[in-house]
Amino acid sequence: MAKSAVTLQMTSAVAGYPAFGPRLKRMRRSVGYKQSALAELLRVDQTTISRWENGVQIPDPAVQAAVFSALGSARRDDSALKRLVANSNECVHLVEEASHKCLAYSTGRAKDWEASQNSLLGVSLWQFATDEIRQAEAELQGEG
Repeated sequence: MAKSAVTLQMTSAVAGYPAFGPRLKRMRRSVGYKQSALAELLRVDQTTISRWENGVQIPDPAVQAAVFSALGSARRDDSALKRLVANSNECVHLVEEASHKCLAYSTGRAKDWEASQNSLLGVSLWQFATDEIRQAEAELQGEG
């Protein structure tokens, strides 16, 4: 197999993304990829994808970010949804499921966050998650 495009450094504890394996599986399925197709995209073995999804191996946070970035580029174009959120009169925001990166937010949400309407685009909002949100996220881990 060709040299991997993703550095496979494994760690036992990851500060990157919570529940990496289940998130990877949900996101991979949402874009319609089989494990083998994702493995080919990332230039790794299909067994590596399986180990990641099952929590047998956990890549370091930089690898996790690269994996989600690669999958994110395979997703459909959400520009219409982003425009809908950004132009909403409601206090709403849109985040990417796996990375929690902010994709769009309304003027009302920007005022609520005391931020410009573009300053948090592309930033992971996980750092701002409340204990309640973190608990709900943990409960999703087994849901698949």
